[in-house]
Amino acid sequence: MRRMPEGWAGPAIDILPDSGSRKRIRLPVWLLAGLGLVTAGLAGQHPPTYQPRQLDCGVYRQELRATVLLESGRQRTEEHTGRHSRLMVTARAGDSSITIEARIDSLLVWREGSGERLSPETDGVIGARYLGRLSPRGSFTVLDTPFVPDEVQDIMDLR
Repeated sequence: MRRMPEGWAGPAIDILPDSGSRKRIRLPVWLLAGLGLVTAGLAGQHPPTYQPRQLDCGVYRQELRATVLLESGRQRTEEHTGRHSRLMVTARAGDSSITIEARIDSLLVWREGSGERLSPETDGVIGARYLGRLSPRGSFTVLDTPFVPDEVQDIMDLR
């Protein structure tokens, strides 16, 4: 099991709920403090916590794009990679944590470069389950990740 350290809620990810509004979630607490987004008015109060009802029955659309620069000697190549996916999320309360289950509802991954576009078949990943435990303060423990075929994993890390 992989575990994120306390006070870290994961890397920043753009999430587009089906309503179309953009949300940025899962920023590290130390970064929020460094940006001045955690105010002194919160001193002495309990930190915010997660509740299952905030996370249950969520449908999220992810759109990720990246540029990959490859350099070898004097040769330089630029490639682009991306993912469009839709995740269905459920949350169940445990004794002291929340069990999060996310399933891939739709998925498209691709890589473009040198005049070619690779976009492998992703049907084997549809319905794949990610399972984890979220503490009330935001630390996340991965309990299970799905099998991802090599041709998909080579283009986009889904584990």
